[in-house]
Amino acid sequence: MSSNVRPEFGPTLPEILGPKWRPLARVWKALIIIAVGLLVALVAVLLFKPGASLRTLQVSEPIALNLTYDSQALTQRVASGSEVVRLETPAGAANTATFAVSPITVAPYKGSIQGQLPLTAFTLTEQMAREDRSFRLRAEGPVRIHESLGYQILYQFARDGKTSYGRRLLLFPGTPGARSGYDIQMTQARSSRTPSSETVSDTAPLREPYRAVVNSLP
Repeated sequence: MSSNVRPEFGPTLPEILGPKWRPLARVWKALIIIAVGLLVALVAVLLFKPGASLRTLQVSEPIALNLTYDSQALTQRVASGSEVVRLETPAGAANTATFAVSPITVAPYKGSIQGQLPLTAFTLTEQMAREDRSFRLRAEGPVRIHESLGYQILYQFARDGKTSYGRRLLLFPGTPGARSGYDIQMTQARSSRTPSSETVSDTAPLREPYRAVVNSLP
């Protein structure tokens, strides 16, 4: 068979390897093909391995936290108000999501902080309702995550005519008298993977930063 490659650019790879390939036994040809396939698969895994887009963010003050997030699904935005970090899905994302962490300090109290947090949550709930007329409280109550004590507010609201869900966690060290803690606010648009406010942060893209933060709390 004639070659389409100009003589000055030859010989071609088939012309070089052909005389060595054709005499090989079938078993050797099969082994070579398998080895080449495995090599290609290994290169693909190294280049496109899961987690390649993960980013780590560390904050030391005013509160310390470490979090990991998928930079293809979430983008770091300029923090607003008292926030120390804010992540959002890119503009135009099918299912919008936000993740923000702020420091929070409660008023002096006696006994357990669990007695003070319902009052703090009531104030925050009233504030959210004033700021967004579509706000609807769905549930609230005390939580304990690892050694941290806290309270959560579950709610829904509307954005661009679509329903979204929110989960706000107030977490404090389990040490007696602790007043300074973490205010974690997360929202996700309603979808088959997020059918209610209780499921916010159960799936990507919020699952990774949420787990990283709560696992790093003192």
